[in-house]
Formats: sequence, structure tokens, C-alpha cells
Amino acid sequence: MPLNTVNCSRTPETILAVKACRNPCELRPHLKVACADALRTYAAARPANTHATYALVLRGGLFFLPALLEEARPNPILLIQGKRNEARLIEPVPKRVIAGRHIVLLDVVADTGDTLRSCALYLRERGAAELSALVLFGCVDTRRMILSQNLWKDVFIADTNNSRSNGMVLPDAGFDVGDALVAGADLAD
Repeated sequence: MPLNTVNCSRTPETILAVKACRNPCELRPHLKVACADALRTYAAARPANTHATYALVLRGGLFFLPALLEEARPNPILLIQGKRNEARLIEPVPKRVIAGRHIVLLDVVADTGDTLRSCALYLRERGAAELSALVLFGCVDTRRMILSQNLWKDVFIADTNNSRSNGMVLPDAGFDVGDALVAGADLAD
């Protein structure tokens, strides 16, 4: 299966706004806008994927939801919980939503790609025909590790100019973005 990687030629302003944010409580609105921009960029680069099923990797993938709901396309949306060695759908879905479909996994941060891999394997076992990944933040190593998995039709990482610390990608926001996503405020902020 041929693999294409899609990348932004420059870091979008919305990604820079997330990285410039120093207050975890103000992070959510910036992330929603950055996710919407990344989805638009991805759709423009891969118009054939516009009829895909979207799988939001919990927790970070939820920030893509407002942009997906604003779209006029009636694409199915799945919620998937991924861990390094396991994955599961949050709610049972009919097999036809996955079997033979192109699934785009959405997450905010990817480091080793293990969570994406476990989700991809889970969806393959349930009949997914093609898999793509759309991630806001990663690093150069992230790309290499995801590509080595040989599971993907294409991979889009909006920003790979990030540092790694203790095995985690930090989008240089001055705090652990993953922890900030779930601390305190809800997605309506």
C-alpha cells in the first residue's frame, strides 16, 4: 500500500496560537480552531478522503468534533479509546460503519504512534479498508515511528517542530498539553 505523508509547508497561525498559549484554561478555544484548520488543510490535500469515517481518539480527538459537526457532509464519527496495547470503541457501532471504509484517526498529540497503532489494528480487525492519521502535534521521530508501522494510507502531522520530554511530545506551550486538555474546563469553553 503506498504511503503519503502530508505536511504543512509552514506552521499555521492557529498552531502558533496554541503554542503561544501559557494558560491551560485558555488552551481549548485555540485547539478547536487549530483542529478545524488542520481538517480543512487535510481535506484540501486529500479530497478523496472527504467521505471517510472519522475516529476521534480520546481525549485529544474531541477537539476535532466541533469542526466535523459544522461540515455539511454526513460522515460517520466514532469515538475510540486507545492505549499503547489496546483500543476499544466507546459505543458499539454497526459493522457497516467500519467494514470496507476509509477511517481517519484524529488526535491532538502523537509521540511514538503506539496509541494510533493500537486504534488502527483494532479498526483493521473490524474490517477497515484504509487508515489515515491526522495529528496536530508530533516531532520528527513521530513521523518515522508512525511510518514504520506500515498501516497507513496517509499521515498528516500539522506541526513536527516540538520537543520531547520523558517520552512525551510537548508542543512547547510550557505545560503538558495532554494534561491541560482534561483538567478543569469542559469542551464548551
